[in-house]
Amino acid sequence: MTNRGDAHSEAHVQRDVSRDSVSTGEPEQVQHYVERHQETTYTPPEPTPGELAWRRRHQLARVTQIIWLVTGILEGFLGVRFLLRLIAANPNAGFSQLIYGLTSLFLAPFFDITATPTFAGAALEVFTLIAMIVYALLAWAIVRVIWIVFDSPRRGL
Repeated sequence: MTNRGDAHSEAHVQRDVSRDSVSTGEPEQVQHYVERHQETTYTPPEPTPGELAWRRRHQLARVTQIIWLVTGILEGFLGVRFLLRLIAANPNAGFSQLIYGLTSLFLAPFFDITATPTFAGAALEVFTLIAMIVYALLAWAIVRVIWIVFDSPRRGL
């Protein structure tokens, strides 16, 4: 069986085995190989409008899943930061520094929105809660716009 590298073609080989006798009268097996190469190309049928709509909706669902995943990770980091500040965690600890470093970029627009009440080292970062709400609403709005723009209604179904 030979393959020319074309993913959609197949080569068929037919073997023909026959018995033949020689002049001595003893049967001897002789194999005759007949090779016939027949190129066949598989062409998939055109997708129906329903299949196209399903594929488009599936791709949109994947994009929105990625958006929600990223938003969930960001919300998780912001929530951990809020808790660390609320329980007066040591800001010099490695984990605290990691969380504060990762979240400071996302909290920069919200730092001066409200005062931060503190008591014995604990801080109530209201701006972190506001940022969490804003980022969740922003993700929701992006997902809605994606569905409105790219999910066309089914026509003729």
